[in-house]
Amino acid sequence: MNYANKLIIKKRRKINPPESIVGSSDFVFEEGPKLDFEDLWLKEISYISPYCIDDKNKRMLFAYVDKDKDLRKLHPFYYEAQRKYAKFFVGVPYDILYNLSDSLPDLDKKCIMLYSTGRCGSTFLCNLMGSINNIQSLSEPDAYSQMTLIRANSKINRDDELIQLIKAYTKMIYHHSLSKNPEKPVVVIKLRALSLFMGELINKALPSISSIFLYRNAIDVVNSFYGAFFDNPIMKTIKYLNIENIVLKILRFTYSSYVKTIPLLKNEKYSDFNSFDAFKGLGFIWLSLMEYALYLHEQYPDFLDSAIDYKDLREKPLDALKELLLACGIETDLNQDIDNIKKVIESNSQKGSRIASKGKRHVGNKEIEAINSILTRHDLIKSGDFLFPKTVCR
Repeated sequence: MNYANKLIIKKRRKINPPESIVGSSDFVFEEGPKLDFEDLWLKEISYISPYCIDDKNKRMLFAYVDKDKDLRKLHPFYYEAQRKYAKFFVGVPYDILYNLSDSLPDLDKKCIMLYSTGRCGSTFLCNLMGSINNIQSLSEPDAYSQMTLIRANSKINRDDELIQLIKAYTKMIYHHSLSKNPEKPVVVIKLRALSLFMGELINKALPSISSIFLYRNAIDVVNSFYGAFFDNPIMKTIKYLNIENIVLKILRFTYSSYVKTIPLLKNEKYSDFNSFDAFKGLGFIWLSLMEYALYLHEQYPDFLDSAIDYKDLREKPLDALKELLLACGIETDLNQDIDNIKKVIESNSQKGSRIASKGKRHVGNKEIEAINSILTRHDLIKSGDFLFPKTVCR
């Protein structure tokens, strides 16, 4: 029998900030009765979806929700909906997970990974693609981010294990999605920006799926990140007291597990990272993501099917969709989806999220100069308007 443990939620821990990466510590569980997971999966596939890795106990946690809840409609970000609406969880040991996922059909071109620099309209593009008649989309199932942290903070090489987990997780969440909308066989999975650093292993785990990279100029990305995470009363007080650098050093130490995911920190040109202010630091993160995307493109020429600049996406959304889908080998007639596409274009994609853009301008000439001082050190990406290879609509 394929036994797994039902995990009863005794307490939902307060997650601060709410955008924190998923983990088994998000809840206090009581171990419940044994369940035949394969039987549960076959009968309840539409209501149970993979949430995170329980690394300590070598199992994947699956969230079970009531039958009247469609998580994609309850929050802009899938992992936050899982956190809030899960009725209980199931802890599935890796051997059972692998056996079940291996029995499922392969994904091939039916799955599209959407990578990005963050704060660049990725939720908008995700929703646009999901409005098309034969495509559905998931915005940020988050175990990819968690596995990125696990890899970066492990003292031993765990790539083979993580490749297995990526493959199993993706197949399970794809087939869960397909069970809810079988008329939409193509599933777009939008990843958080951090998960780009896992792109190499995702490519090895799932070499036949399609991938898109969405990016935006450095200044606008930094401005949006600053507005989402720094434009609040606490940070404003810290800036007024002129202790921002001290607080940022504390934050870098507190979130050192996140910092370790950034490959560009190994470049001696950026050995002064700990002295960066908020704008320099955000510019460095943008540069790190762009550089790693470029590395993946050069090392694995078939990794990315296409790239798109946010400016082009906004100015020519229909043309962008056509070219992106063509690059991914997806045939569809957008004419029948015009009304749905227009609704997405006219809506706020992140409405209901704490980090929805407020449209304020935070970056002035002084901040632009600071950001450019980071970019000009790089050998290739010396401008915030860098044109990425394979960019469509150009």
